[in-house]
Amino acid sequence: MNGGGTERFGRVYLRNETPYAVEVTEVYERDSGLCPFLFLIDTKIRKAISDEVIPTNFHINLELALQVLLDLWPRVRHKTLIEIRGDVDLLAYLSATDDPFSLCRTDSSVRHIPCYT
Repeated sequence: MNGGGTERFGRVYLRNETPYAVEVTEVYERDSGLCPFLFLIDTKIRKAISDEVIPTNFHINLELALQVLLDLWPRVRHKTLIEIRGDVDLLAYLSATDDPFSLCRTDSSVRHIPCYT
């Protein structure tokens, strides 16, 4: 429950502000077992990456992978754990325009900006 005493179900969204497509892999456990999902989000697009409304306090492991040309850079991946407390809006961006390793991610459930370089 949140501070207001009501359940806060939500969906997870990703807005890709990088110059590359982002592949999102998510795995979470349901009563029926593990549920793996794979999404591809083009640049400058916001897309739901949960196919259903998710209960509050539910944790989801996400892996973000930039789709850069392999002959220019190795695959850039970032793993993150998010907690559902209503809708979660993730933002993927680069802190240095030409450097895929400067991938940063912010979301509506944290107050700081974690950068992964």
